[in-house]
Amino acid sequence: MKRLEIALCLVLLLSLANTTFSQSGDMQGKGMRVLDPDTKKSVKVYENSYAVCIGIDEYVYWPMLSCAVSDAVAMQKKLMERGFNEVKLITNEEATKQGILSALAWLARTAREDDRVVIYFSGHGETREGRGGEKLGYIIPVDCTKTDYYVNAISMGKIAEATYEIKAKHILYLMDCCYSGIALMAPRADEEFMIQMTQDPCVYMITAGKAGEQALEIGEHGLFTEYILRGLEGEADGDKNGVVSGTELGQYARRWVMFEAKKLNRIQTPRFGKIDGEGEIVFRTPSKATLVVDVNPKGYVSLDGGDRNPAPMRFSSISAGQHTITVSAPDFQTRIIDVMINSGEEKHVPVTLERMKVKLGIGSSPAGAEVTLDGEPCGKTPLQLDSITTGEHKLSMTLSDYDPVEYSVTVHSPAQPISVVFTRSQGNIQITSSPGDAEVYIDGKLQNQTTPAALKLPVGKHKLELRKLLYRSVSRDIQVERGANQPINLSLEVQAQLRITSDPPGSMVNLGEFGIHRTPALLPVKAGDYEATATLKGYRKEIKSFSIAPGISNTLEIRLFPISRSRMALYSLILPGWGQYYGGRYGSGTAFMIAGLGAAVGAAVGYIQYNQSVDSYDDSVAQYDDALSLQEIQAAKRKMRDAHDDADSKFTLRQGMFVAVGAVWAANAIHAYIAGPATAPSANEHVSLPDWNILPRLTLDSAAVMVLQSF
Repeated sequence: MKRLEIALCLVLLLSLANTTFSQSGDMQGKGMRVLDPDTKKSVKVYENSYAVCIGIDEYVYWPMLSCAVSDAVAMQKKLMERGFNEVKLITNEEATKQGILSALAWLARTAREDDRVVIYFSGHGETREGRGGEKLGYIIPVDCTKTDYYVNAISMGKIAEATYEIKAKHILYLMDCCYSGIALMAPRADEEFMIQMTQDPCVYMITAGKAGEQALEIGEHGLFTEYILRGLEGEADGDKNGVVSGTELGQYARRWVMFEAKKLNRIQTPRFGKIDGEGEIVFRTPSKATLVVDVNPKGYVSLDGGDRNPAPMRFSSISAGQHTITVSAPDFQTRIIDVMINSGEEKHVPVTLERMKVKLGIGSSPAGAEVTLDGEPCGKTPLQLDSITTGEHKLSMTLSDYDPVEYSVTVHSPAQPISVVFTRSQGNIQITSSPGDAEVYIDGKLQNQTTPAALKLPVGKHKLELRKLLYRSVSRDIQVERGANQPINLSLEVQAQLRITSDPPGSMVNLGEFGIHRTPALLPVKAGDYEATATLKGYRKEIKSFSIAPGISNTLEIRLFPISRSRMALYSLILPGWGQYYGGRYGSGTAFMIAGLGAAVGAAVGYIQYNQSVDSYDDSVAQYDDALSLQEIQAAKRKMRDAHDDADSKFTLRQGMFVAVGAVWAANAIHAYIAGPATAPSANEHVSLPDWNILPRLTLDSAAVMVLQSF
């Protein structure tokens, strides 16, 4: 709380002369007009309004305060709401003596004869006793010491001088501090002269209380400032004429501050009155009105940039004048509307929103579909449509051989692309065959039905194939139409069948296009001329030509002859291992082939080395014959002897390798003759009848098994 003591200032501002004020024309900017109750005409009161709000909490040499700055900020905001052109705010370290006087000088430079000025101060004050007991009052700047008041503080006389420089028609001091004995003239109470009083100049003051009283606090504000703010909001308008005068504001603040202080068992007595002039400063009260906004379709409304509210929305107790409403709804264009509303009026504003226009992309799988939107052809997919309104639309898409697509689509903002996956249209086919019970294949895939069969297939071209054991498969390209029930009848031709046997059994028979089969075998074949190649381990390969006649009684008998031991030995003499391979003994054949090759390579190497050693010996003999000195003869003789010994050893090696080659060749031939061909599989190893190889995916039915068993 603030404790301020300022004593009697008997002749404060008496030096202010009666200043003349001129009146200008119509209201401009934030000017103020009031209604003359006699003439019912609007009368301009002020051209412009200016204020300075001073609040100090953080004193350097004086006790700290808690609400002075927040009070000054609140007063600045309230005056701006009441139409003031500019309100300077000076707080804490800015509120030096020089800073405060500079703000008053700004008012003197800015305000003109038809203007209004308010000076608000909240902070410490002090009273000093002068010559003859005269009380001298001071307001305390933020950096003021507790000595030399004349130098560091601002006296009421200094403020009087500054006031004299301000040319405004009406000046109001709001001092949130306690004064006593200030020469304040009682205001005229008769409201009959209100219009005239607004035209006459005046200097008006309202103080928080008398000297010796303590300025109390309530909530976030000082008690005095709280009720000044409420009064400016309209609570001080006792006669409800829409205007709060300085007198009404002082009366209201005095009544309620005294009442609240008494509840706290304290005393605080605000004082108010005129310092100079016969006029009356006035403030327009906030004009209240009601605004009702309805939106089609249902959406949201915000008033003057405030929160969004669902429509319809009723805004009650709003100030008269111009307001901005913002109306929005999903998928609709936002509208911003300026609305003028008079005091006391309930205004209804219906708003119709227009749908937004967006870009819409449409695709399909497969592409190339014809697109119709709301009955209008749009083109083929993929495509992008411009300027499509949001909301419900009827979309139709068609594509050959596919089911048409038609449904309602809701377009939002931003628009999501539409992608349609088409389903192939289907048609029905009825398949019969002669004979029946044939397996059905569509496009190479076995169906789960046999003839007669009823299938539903996608429209378009398909390959139909029927298969039946012992019958030649038949296929046809078919065209399935949408919604059709198409009958198809196919006849299957009996295939020839071939029974293959061999002596001995178990041979592998290569039939070319009919595959390779182990005897005995039974399989369906086509009529014609063919060649069979039969092989069996230990037997000679047999190639046999044969013909197949239509029917089921064709037989191919192949006799295989064992491989000759003599032929095997002869082949082995030609090339080691060849005879074994010929006889089907691949392991021993490989071993003898490697051994023979190794021996031959060794013999060749021995032969080459021996020839090289003989050449070396011949060279040493020539050197011996050419030697002349005893030393050369002895050296040549030693070299000749060494070369002879090397040639002799190489000869021995060569002869050994030749013997090895002969031994390998002989052993190879003897083994081929004695071992003979490989043994053929025994009868128990032969494939039994149920394992005989039939064409792929063909199943032996009971009739076929009976036919096979007849062989």
